[in-house]
Amino acid sequence: MKKNIYLKYFKWVISCTIILPLFFMIQTTEVQTASTVEYNNNHENSKVSAQTLKKENFEKKLSHERIVSLTNQFMKILVQDVDSNNKVVNFDTKNELLKEFEKVTTNNVAAEYVDYYYKSQPSGLYIIPTETPPWFNKKNDYDMIQKESNVIEVVQENKSDLNGSYMVKIEFTYNDGWKITGIEH
Repeated sequence: MKKNIYLKYFKWVISCTIILPLFFMIQTTEVQTASTVEYNNNHENSKVSAQTLKKENFEKKLSHERIVSLTNQFMKILVQDVDSNNKVVNFDTKNELLKEFEKVTTNNVAAEYVDYYYKSQPSGLYIIPTETPPWFNKKNDYDMIQKESNVIEVVQENKSDLNGSYMVKIEFTYNDGWKITGIEH
């Protein structure tokens, strides 16, 4: 009879050691989900659906496609159509060209390139004939280094006939969208 009592207690203890942790894990998961969905926006408590949070996190993720898009747009803006005298067709001033660069990069980054590759004259904006800078190659591997929660540096080693072996580092920052915020080559 004592064995039956011990067996009952033993089964009860084993059942509790299995069920109680599961119960607490379920409760903890619900609390974590609730705290993720609720956040403070402009000092007012707001509720955001989990789907909205997932969409926001997806947009903040820097994808290969976004890197390629931004680097291609940067080069497309940098290399402007010109006439037979190297006069830029679509822009008359450096400021107009800098304004166009705001779509993909900061003014500081763009100004460096505009000052190097373009000259302003009373008759308009002219490109200085030279080679484009060593640049990102979408077909080659690269490393992504998280510098801050919203800053990622893309580092790529490339080789070309003109430049030989080179490394390009492009910093991307998320602030209501990804932009190029630094370039080293």
